[in-house]
Amino acid sequence: MNKHRHHYIPQGFLKGFNAPDDSSDKLIWLYKKDKYSKPRKISTKSIGYETDYYAQEIDDDVYDYNKLENAFSEVENTVIPIISSLHNSHGSVNLSETNKGYLSYFIALLLTRVPSFRDGIEDIHGKAAKLCLNRVMASDEFVGSAIGNMYKENGISLDIKSWVSLKPMVDLAHTISMSILAKHWQFFRPQKGHSFLTSDTPVVFDGQGPGHPDSIIFINLSKNLSLVCTPVKYTQQFNISEISKDGLKIINLKFIRSAKTYVFSDREDDWINGKVKATIGTFQGITC
Repeated sequence: MNKHRHHYIPQGFLKGFNAPDDSSDKLIWLYKKDKYSKPRKISTKSIGYETDYYAQEIDDDVYDYNKLENAFSEVENTVIPIISSLHNSHGSVNLSETNKGYLSYFIALLLTRVPSFRDGIEDIHGKAAKLCLNRVMASDEFVGSAIGNMYKENGISLDIKSWVSLKPMVDLAHTISMSILAKHWQFFRPQKGHSFLTSDTPVVFDGQGPGHPDSIIFINLSKNLSLVCTPVKYTQQFNISEISKDGLKIINLKFIRSAKTYVFSDREDDWINGKVKATIGTFQGITC
């Protein structure tokens, strides 16, 4: 049976940010980067997905809808319990090299599988195709005239199929995960009554690129636990520290700014809503 609802943000991951009054752990507060929208509670099943988002074309108009979705589900089923186990840690995290490897790949994949990243890959393909076509048209007057008549007068319109970003998505995840493994990992907990949030861009990087050795990687693993991966060992590896209220706001603001469309939280909050509205049109992406 084909699966068509492909989640780019795993439901199991989003449940870690569930509203505290939700006994089912499936409800979460949704903020949208839209001038008129208001925060609302929604099921984790109903957000963070696109129809046939990971469908692969295996022949002309013949698609495999399940292969990547099933593969990602296997990764999630392995890593979500690892994340859950980290909440029982005190003072420092006991994380085996194997589990660190699984978590590293999960983080990298969360970075590359979302629209803010994949849209950039598709945009690069579109620009490259248009550049090549323009060169062909410029090199042969007859061919250029024939092609030009097929397209709009004010430019060339090309449709790039979404599956072109699938292979780069997976390949880059492997590369980025190796970079994350080499970094220093530091965990943070919020003060009582406060929480971390996440977004449709659940992994944020500061630096020249997510795979660069000098970049810093941020991921809020749940409302009660954040992970920061740095190139410099400021403190002992795998320490858990309580973050100040100001520090928590700084990290949460990174995720709000990086979000493409949606921010997810365990609560309705005027500060979050104000920052979401203030960062409309701003998001983390890749550029060519």
